[in-house]
Amino acid sequence: MITRCRPPDQTTRDDALTLAFRDRTGPFDLAITRHLLKLCQQYDIPHVRDTFKHYRSDSAAAVDAGWDIRVALACFALDSSHGWERTHVDSLVALATLVRRYIESDLVPLPGQ
Repeated sequence: MITRCRPPDQTTRDDALTLAFRDRTGPFDLAITRHLLKLCQQYDIPHVRDTFKHYRSDSAAAVDAGWDIRVALACFALDSSHGWERTHVDSLVALATLVRRYIESDLVPLPGQ
């Protein structure tokens, strides 16, 4: 039996990873996010797309601090982040598989290159 860990108004699936296209501070790098989506499709990695309109990711803090970086967000399904976190192993496996495929893939060029 799978315990559901989907927060309200989210598309998270317990057996998949989540690709976030934006958080409350704005959109993530579209080229990298599309690359992650393509890898999920190419390697049959279970995933859903979502926006985190009520959350701020750690990458936003790095950008606010002046880091010159491009960011995207892929995460495991979870509820109650920074508290008593709940997730499912299938979501962790999907995320680990995507990370591996991303590391093995070519770099994502800057727009216009």
